[in-house]
Amino acid sequence: MKKLLFLVLTFTMLSCTGNKLAKEDALQTLKQHFKQECHQGLMSSKIYYYGSYYQKLSKSRYYNLSEINNNLKQLENQGYITSIKDAERSINYNLTAKGKQYRTSKVVGGRELFIVAESEVTDVLGIAENKNTGTAIVKFRFKYKPTPFYNLRRYKYKKRNKDNCTENFQEQEIKFIKFDDRWEIKK
Repeated sequence: MKKLLFLVLTFTMLSCTGNKLAKEDALQTLKQHFKQECHQGLMSSKIYYYGSYYQKLSKSRYYNLSEINNNLKQLENQGYITSIKDAERSINYNLTAKGKQYRTSKVVGGRELFIVAESEVTDVLGIAENKNTGTAIVKFRFKYKPTPFYNLRRYKYKKRNKDNCTENFQEQEIKFIKFDDRWEIKK
């Protein structure tokens, strides 16, 4: 009888603790299911510069063209772009099938947007659980992990625009909903 009572109490305690959303469980769920991409336009496939070839390599009004050239060569070596051509007043390139995977269907100001960074959840800061509604608000921190096109994003060079794809930590809140045996992110 004592063994049966012990088993019932143990099962009850385990099922009660299973009702509460633990930070570790929230973190694991967020790492698996929270996906946020940062979209920006890239430097155009025709990167224009003015002046001589020397000026192109040394300075430009907005761009560090030497750095851009190095980034393009890196992308070419990794198979994301082909046909880098250094024309008289522009640098031209074409995307490969591998590179086109980062292109989105969004267009802003006549420019296609690319996935330049993807979210990576780092930790859960706190959980506010509402037992009456079976929901919880989870506050967490994430940062953007660069994609291969990160260094060609347009706002890296346009100082007057806000670059929201940086690798700085960002905080966000998300709602979880409780089911009988698990917690899930509310869609």
